[in-house]
Amino acid sequence: MKTLLLWDSRLYPLRFFYIAIAIVCITHLAVPMRTRAQPAATATSTPPEDSLKGSARIGAEMQVQSGNIERFMLRVNAAGDIRNSSFALMSSLSYSLHQIFGQQLDNDWFGFVDVRAFPTSTFFPVGFATFETSNLRFLDLRVQGGMGGGINFVRSPAVNLSLSAALTYDQTRFRIANSYEGWRYSFHLYGNYALFDGKMILTHNFFSQPTALFTSNYRHRVIALLLIPITRNLSISSTVDYSYESVVDETRKPTNIFHAIGITWSF
Repeated sequence: MKTLLLWDSRLYPLRFFYIAIAIVCITHLAVPMRTRAQPAATATSTPPEDSLKGSARIGAEMQVQSGNIERFMLRVNAAGDIRNSSFALMSSLSYSLHQIFGQQLDNDWFGFVDVRAFPTSTFFPVGFATFETSNLRFLDLRVQGGMGGGINFVRSPAVNLSLSAALTYDQTRFRIANSYEGWRYSFHLYGNYALFDGKMILTHNFFSQPTALFTSNYRHRVIALLLIPITRNLSISSTVDYSYESVVDETRKPTNIFHAIGITWSF
């Protein structure tokens, strides 16, 4: 298997992702400090709805088993966003590791960045980028990026539901065969719901990505996260990750389903 360096020309979308993640982390550190240092709002100060706001979370699920079978499973996921009335950036990154008797099955990364202008408007432009690797599916590397537009169906303190569509360029390289490079549509249904007066929070990202010619090469992915807050920052989390690809390595199945329960820290 070839090793790609970060300055390899094929990894331009991946570099964009890392830069975006760095911006999110720096903003989340800077915004609270700047907010504490500012005086009380006056008639001439920036309106609260135009100030930069942000949030982030990190969670983990782990399983260790010994005896008749030696098993180790770990899944770590992180997400963050920064936003105001004219700009919003949502990002997510997950990593899965699964070993049985020392043999590595999962060693998978998946991440995406969603950048929106005027996110509070009914219609908004959007930029989109993802990267993915999967040892289990013999996927060496997938990078994808593009632009499009979206619509907010519901936007309130308790419910946030939107749909975006983008034309993206996709580079997918499997370990053995069936690699693909070309244009692909990406439909993204995002939802965030505060249930039972905030006692439960449900977030989902649904991606549907046919090729530009709507051939038999298409894929779907659903990532759903249910949070049950225990304290202001700590929550019990339940994650479901379902993916389907019509074109995979010849030795792999098209469907993968992952479910785990763990803890999440939000800040």
